[in-house]
Amino acid sequence: MRTCTLMMVFGLLLPVSAAVAAEQSSIGGYRATVTPDNRLKYTLQAPDFTFTRITAPDTRQTEITITGSSDATVIIRFGGLSGLTVERGGQVVAIGSRDDSGEAAAALLNGRAVSAFRRLLGAYERELMNDTRRIADDTAPFVYSLLLSAAFVGELAGDPNAIDRTRDLIRRRIAAKLREAVWQQRDCVTEYERALLANDDRNTQCMAAADDMDSIFARAAERLLCASEFLAGALSAEAQFVACSGLAPLKIQ
Repeated sequence: MRTCTLMMVFGLLLPVSAAVAAEQSSIGGYRATVTPDNRLKYTLQAPDFTFTRITAPDTRQTEITITGSSDATVIIRFGGLSGLTVERGGQVVAIGSRDDSGEAAAALLNGRAVSAFRRLLGAYERELMNDTRRIADDTAPFVYSLLLSAAFVGELAGDPNAIDRTRDLIRRRIAAKLREAVWQQRDCVTEYERALLANDDRNTQCMAAADDMDSIFARAAERLLCASEFLAGALSAEAQFVACSGLAPLKIQ
């Protein structure tokens, strides 16, 4: 049996410190690999952390891993039968399994590697808010998925508005693009954007139902579960874009 692995490298220019900027304008690229078992693997490496996301397009099951040289590895799993779980150093918290599950999960996400990941992507998101950088259509789905992944990690770490800020940014950018278009063409990018906006509408409904819950703890946990469903939907739209663009997983028997 022979297997074939397809790798894509995206030149996402992420901000670096002023001391480094003179020598290097990016941290090296966001790498996407289609694995032999048809899963999509994304990796972002920086001096203080390595971020990895593996998504199975057929099941929407996703695993996010953040590692650092001095930290225990953090693993976030969602989209599968086990629900939403956060693991670090052998400790596993299942969101919604107990009243304080949200707080317990946040306590596992206070390491240096997670903070460095959130700080780097937060700086990039602020760049986009100021519109100082343009995103090419063929890389937008990957940029948005990375930003949403970072926002989801932030939400789990205790920032209740992380997902909403990133959702608003993406909605504004898509809306601005649609306003500028002379006519609406149907292609892989616009189909992705339509799927993303539909997923956003479903998340709004989920959040509204969560906010109606009486228990504060149950409400917080349910909002995290809504966030995981929202991200799973966004990653599914990304996977559809990959397939539509002719970058479908390759598996040679």
